[in-house]
Amino acid sequence: MKKRRPRGTACQFGKRCIAVGTFEGKRGCALHLADAMFASQVRAVGRCWATGYALPCEGYLECAHVISRRYKAIRWSFDNARCLCQAHHWYWTVRPQEWIEYVTERGINYWALHRRALDEPPERPLDVIARLAA
Repeated sequence: MKKRRPRGTACQFGKRCIAVGTFEGKRGCALHLADAMFASQVRAVGRCWATGYALPCEGYLECAHVISRRYKAIRWSFDNARCLCQAHHWYWTVRPQEWIEYVTERGINYWALHRRALDEPPERPLDVIARLAA
């Protein structure tokens, strides 16, 4: 028989996480809280970074990563994130080569970010929470 967690200890962002704190009224583990805090600050820009490109802006604003967020060395770096509307975020999710070309045209050194993602040590979520809360 499977052991159950005590009521109120689970992360509301993920099913297998154990909550360590709250952000905007939701309990979460360190990883999910760091993601939520970071995304909230990126979305605070208030407009889509790609307004006027390829299709009209639609949907709510999202935090889009230049380099995949699987690399924890730059997952929470503001150099690696842009505020995009839902339509543009999806557009480039299915067109990764166009995304590389677009960010390069807009002045982002994609390959330098990629090198940082591979070379720098991963950042700990608790350190990110402390940095973003300050």
